[in-house]
Amino acid sequence: MKKLLSYLIAMMLTLSLAFVAVACDPTDDGDADDVETGFKYELVTEVDDGEDPFYKITGFGISNEDAEKIADGDYSSVASYREITIPTSYTELDGATENYAVKEIDMSAFANQPLFTKITVGSNIKKIGEGAFAGCSNLTELVLPFVGSKIDAVNEERMFGYIFGNTATENSTSVTGKLHQRVDETGTVISSEEDLTYSVPTSLKKVTIVNSATNIASISECAFYGMTMLEEVIIPATVETIENHAFYGCTSLIKMELPKTVKEIGDYAFTGNTALYRVEFANDSVLEVIGAHAFEGCSLLNSSKVQNVVPLDLPVGVKEIGEYAFNGCTSIEEINLSKLTNLQVLEVGVFANCTNVIKVTVKNGLTYKNGAFNGCTNLEKAGVVLTEGAFDFAGVNKFAFDFEI
Repeated sequence: MKKLLSYLIAMMLTLSLAFVAVACDPTDDGDADDVETGFKYELVTEVDDGEDPFYKITGFGISNEDAEKIADGDYSSVASYREITIPTSYTELDGATENYAVKEIDMSAFANQPLFTKITVGSNIKKIGEGAFAGCSNLTELVLPFVGSKIDAVNEERMFGYIFGNTATENSTSVTGKLHQRVDETGTVISSEEDLTYSVPTSLKKVTIVNSATNIASISECAFYGMTMLEEVIIPATVETIENHAFYGCTSLIKMELPKTVKEIGDYAFTGNTALYRVEFANDSVLEVIGAHAFEGCSLLNSSKVQNVVPLDLPVGVKEIGEYAFNGCTSIEEINLSKLTNLQVLEVGVFANCTNVIKVTVKNGLTYKNGAFNGCTNLEKAGVVLTEGAFDFAGVNKFAFDFEI
């Protein structure tokens, strides 16, 4: 019975892959075995005035023979296609001689294709259709020129999950994200707090956003919300803002390198990233604002179990740290605020419940709001180190610490 079931599953996968191959081949003569393995194209001639026609990728063809091997777990005959790069141009469709650019990936173009482990989408692509990579069950790495459907996408099209769609597929996980604001064509907000569900391959671990022809100024609100499978996301050195909730609940994200261009980290940007042990700031970082709850619950941040003890040492230009920004970061042992000459106030609960903090280096003149260090049970009065002069306890709110002053 088990052998029969395995045979039936293999046959269904073979037929599915063969159907994709035939449906996407504009020159197919009806014999699936003759389908050439590779990208399938459609020439788009209805374009705006002054623009050249372009090609859209509609699928990826594969022969019956190769489909049968893949169904049995044998990728030897298609090994060169495990990692693919979207071509920049194409000339061969129906005898065409013009070398037109490849600018789009059609919706569901690579749907249910287990072949790929890495897909690189270069800056030549201007639009990616909904569910283009749905069901790519072995995909581990994805390189993109933008997040979502296109560089200036709005609403659900700006979300990372958009390119995977919401149809449950094999070896995928259901992700519920938040679309905090939906706008109309004029940019007017028409609704908020809307849940969106996507089905993303559990195998996907790394995403790289490359510099595109149009510089990416921000990682949009909720862009990677709840993407629990991702371990690494690389953002381009043009990003100035990581917006609210951008990486909220990315529980497998282990390290984040922020380029020097980032000026602001939004509210709840990295909240609940329980595997995040290191945030690397560029030496010449221009970071000014860290939003409320930005790193709340990042319980491994600066953990000595992962790396040598390194003080939480923020870029010197930081002038605002929102309330509860580092609340519950239980692995931080040392905090150095002495170089932040523009920082005037420690807001409510900024370092609350950082239970392993034993040393804080500050500067004179800071104003401390209620509970700034509340719950820091290992922090002692002697652990507050000054870079100049004596500590003026009269300027400290008596509720800022969890010990008596």
